[in-house]
Amino acid sequence: MNARYRMLAVVTASLAVVAVLIDWGATSWAAALPDSVLALAPLAARVWVVVAVMFAVFGYARRATSVRRHVSIPIQFTRAEPPEPSNSAVPPQMPASYLMLPYAGAEGFTGRVAERQALSDWLRSEQGATVRVLASPGGTGKSALAWTWLKRDVLDEPLPGVDDDPPEVRTACRIAAHTRPAGVLWWSFDRPGATFSVLLDEALSYFSSGTVGTQSYLLSRSAKVDTLLDLLREGRFLLVLDGIGRELRAFAGLVAAYRGNEFTEDEVGDHRLCADLHAAEFMRRLVAQPMLSRVLITTRLVPAELGDPQEQRLAVTELGGLDPADAVALLRRRGIEGTPAELMAACADRDYHPLAIRLAAGIVTRGSDHGNVRDARRRGVPRSSGGDGHPRITEAALAVLDARTEAMLNHVAMIRGPVTAEQAAMFDPHRDGAPISVTLHDLVARGLLMYDGLCDRYDLHPLVRRAAYLRLNDPEAAHGHLARYFATAKIPVQVTRIDQLQPAVEQYHHLTRARRFQEAYTLLTGRLLTHIRDRFADQHLLMQLLRGLFDGTRPQLKDESDRAWAVDALAKACSYSGETRRAAAICKANVIQFDSPSTHEELAMLLETLAGVQTRLGRLTNAEKNLRRLATLAGSMVNEDLEAVARNRLGLLLAHRGMYDEALGELDAAFELVKDHSDRQIPSVSFSYFTQRALLMGDPQSALDAANKSRAFVEEAARRAEPNEHDYVRSGWLLGAAHVAMAQQAADQRQHHLDKAECYLSDAMSRCRRNDLVGFEPDLLVTWARWNRLAGKPEVAAKFARDALAIADRCDYRLKKAEAHNFLARLAFESGDTQTALASAQIAWNCADCDGDPYCYKPARDEADEMLVELGVKPATAQAA
Repeated sequence: MNARYRMLAVVTASLAVVAVLIDWGATSWAAALPDSVLALAPLAARVWVVVAVMFAVFGYARRATSVRRHVSIPIQFTRAEPPEPSNSAVPPQMPASYLMLPYAGAEGFTGRVAERQALSDWLRSEQGATVRVLASPGGTGKSALAWTWLKRDVLDEPLPGVDDDPPEVRTACRIAAHTRPAGVLWWSFDRPGATFSVLLDEALSYFSSGTVGTQSYLLSRSAKVDTLLDLLREGRFLLVLDGIGRELRAFAGLVAAYRGNEFTEDEVGDHRLCADLHAAEFMRRLVAQPMLSRVLITTRLVPAELGDPQEQRLAVTELGGLDPADAVALLRRRGIEGTPAELMAACADRDYHPLAIRLAAGIVTRGSDHGNVRDARRRGVPRSSGGDGHPRITEAALAVLDARTEAMLNHVAMIRGPVTAEQAAMFDPHRDGAPISVTLHDLVARGLLMYDGLCDRYDLHPLVRRAAYLRLNDPEAAHGHLARYFATAKIPVQVTRIDQLQPAVEQYHHLTRARRFQEAYTLLTGRLLTHIRDRFADQHLLMQLLRGLFDGTRPQLKDESDRAWAVDALAKACSYSGETRRAAAICKANVIQFDSPSTHEELAMLLETLAGVQTRLGRLTNAEKNLRRLATLAGSMVNEDLEAVARNRLGLLLAHRGMYDEALGELDAAFELVKDHSDRQIPSVSFSYFTQRALLMGDPQSALDAANKSRAFVEEAARRAEPNEHDYVRSGWLLGAAHVAMAQQAADQRQHHLDKAECYLSDAMSRCRRNDLVGFEPDLLVTWARWNRLAGKPEVAAKFARDALAIADRCDYRLKKAEAHNFLARLAFESGDTQTALASAQIAWNCADCDGDPYCYKPARDEADEMLVELGVKPATAQAA
């Protein structure tokens, strides 16, 4: 109801109630009223009731008219129950299979016998690849093949709408009952909310038969990844990850459902990286160690973390078009008649592409049971042309629909997952008196919808969804309606799983697509942020939500402080998710708009974040410039805490440049500002910077002294207030690093210092993993690598260094890459592998060079030069000069 008319209705209804009470004499004060007033009470009650009803009705009519005015197509929005949020039901117990979301597009599946047999042979074998990937662009039938193979060949279960196999196919493809996996989990990333973090919870509960606690306060996501990999390594299970491309940077985001095969290819291949850091770690480690389980993946792009397809534990199958005979059989199954030659030619015109054949058949039959292939040209079925014909076939299939049916389908495409008939009826409540199911099944017959009979839901193929969505006449108004629809969904009072927030996430998504950014911002900060960022620490989801507030690189919010918060929050989420270059670009694009006296606080916040990501990227020139600007700005604002932050970071940057005296001056100035601070955590941070400067200088005793002081302040702060895990991790890492440096220098006390370092590093790593503080992991892993080298474990040391390098490479932490490569060069040199040592030293030098003299990571570059000299190669610094 319009707010104005709702208010008038309430007022008039209240007056009507008063009049009725007076008429009934139900109030003590009514007796004091004059008789003339009491005589009018019955009439007044009736008048006010009528007026209240009129205002209410007119208000609702205004609302409905407003909705229709914003929709330029003949759609009648009606009420339907919104989806219930996911509950915390326990997954099925093994040996029962766990099929998270049945695939609706396998009806009428035809052929692919050779591919099914290859999959069965892979599953039967105890040797060979652990991970098998079915990779190809959308529409080639990857998911249909995986689902059919899983249901029919692995589980030996009936598959509705698919013909029985002949005996020879059963013999070749069926998995014998006694050799089946102990547990089978199918997970589809195409369902909204079916993210990797949710998969972790479900997979752990299922594969452990419910014995592993998966609540966030019990296990961090890093610990969950470790535990799941252990289960897969020790048990004989089958894990099917359908559509994992949704977890890649190329297709990540709330709008990915509308993109089909479209993505922007990054020149360095980053688009194939997993957007979620924990998904990346899981993928990398899947192929890094032998395991009894098998993992089948369907995807448009192969995740970069899986590495080279030539690796022993990875097999990649590029799925192409159907076998010609199978394509003809599919065309016949869709009701198309014709001679074998005509049918073969029709399939060849569509590149034997399964989705293109289905849609072409639907255009010819137009929803009926039969059609003739000769009608294809007359009915405007386009041919394929250089691979671009499939979108044209999809467009043609939509174009032949009547306007009302197409409008309904286009609106259904806005909902990012499967829908019920009731939800589809919101957009077309009546169709010439026929139920909505008639329209929906006609669309299924045309190949435009997929129907899941088990769950009684309808879904669109991603390529059909994209084409239908792009044909919306007024998408903003339609998204606004869906935002109101999802706003009525109930969220549990106690949220125990992140997917229980999905209705609110969908409401937020539709608000941003309706360009109602301020409402979306209010929903995010008021309802979602506490859960997503603080409780579940899901930086990947937070990054996706924040992107919705932006148009390009600028947030579309009214208030300056809101815009600055959005920029800073998105940059930090990108940085925490490993997209450091994107974080820098977002900050840099927005800093200039806050460069005015009235927005100094907002500018300072962005400069601090920008300088941090620039330092990690090795852009030391700009980082130093921004830190000096931040220090000056904080001084003018008389903000001593912020000035201390700027000077501490500037001091560390100068130490990286080898300017140790200048660094000490900045660090001393910062400590003077905070030494008497009531929050003892702040002085602890200052001493952590003194520790890092001493380590870079090669002064382990000074580093140990400063690290001990930092830890003392951390413990004092913990006694006064709640312990800060971030501070414990940082101080533990630095104490461990200082003791490792002392062990390197003092051979007679080596074991003492190694024991001390082991204690601090173990605690720091445990806290780091428990709290998902990914930013500390490269530092901890490199320090552990140095510890293992001194302990006489070079193989373990190399593993830690490579793990650190994997994170640094993914996140583009240039300074950390220099440290890891320097360490690997030293290990290789000591083992006699001079070729590897030379390659690692050269990479380390290039990483440490940063912006070139004098803005380089000097200690690391000098270390690389020393290694090159030992290898008999002219130092790279001399070559550059």
